[in-house]
Amino acid sequence: MIDHPYVVALYESNAEFACLGTIIAPKIVLTANHCVSPHRLFSVRANSSDNRSGGGLYRIQRIIKYPNASEDGSPVPHDIALVVLKTKIPNARPVKLADPKVKVPPGAIVQALGWGSRDFPRILSKVDLEITSRQDCLMYYKSDDWFCTESHNTYTCAGDGGGPVIFNGEQVGIVSHSKNNDTCSSRIPTANVNLIKYLTWIESHVASDV
Repeated sequence: MIDHPYVVALYESNAEFACLGTIIAPKIVLTANHCVSPHRLFSVRANSSDNRSGGGLYRIQRIIKYPNASEDGSPVPHDIALVVLKTKIPNARPVKLADPKVKVPPGAIVQALGWGSRDFPRILSKVDLEITSRQDCLMYYKSDDWFCTESHNTYTCAGDGGGPVIFNGEQVGIVSHSKNNDTCSSRIPTANVNLIKYLTWIESHVASDV
């Protein structure tokens, strides 16, 4: 049994790994908008910690973008999207999304899951990150759509985009982007989508597509 069965790998039509996502319903995957634009996503691998083998592959039926989200791959604004599959993932174990009332305070420790690294490892890994203050986050990212994370020795990296940020067993964010191109060793905080702001939109589509 894999440790984080709700994490999936997203692939382009040439079978190249593109991003991560999380299962939120048997046919619906939550990911970042920069993962679906300009990428031409084709399939999803579920139920495997290895992003190149194992589990099952599921074809994508359609993409649901948030209103007014970027079309050119920019994470600004609204770096969030839903991927609807052609068939349900058998025995899917969706991630638990955060309660709307959840507050993640500065200094809290969260976990980011991904396949990110300079050498793009095959096996899913996890890093502990710290929530920055709102003031520190706004120094780099001028929007309340984000919350920021940082660490003194481990970071999110290329290959982690679209992946979950977990707090007390619930997904509170999506790994988005950093102002520093070398996010693997950046001292600049990483911007993560604040899922609390999008729960109503997510739930409306889950209810209609389950």
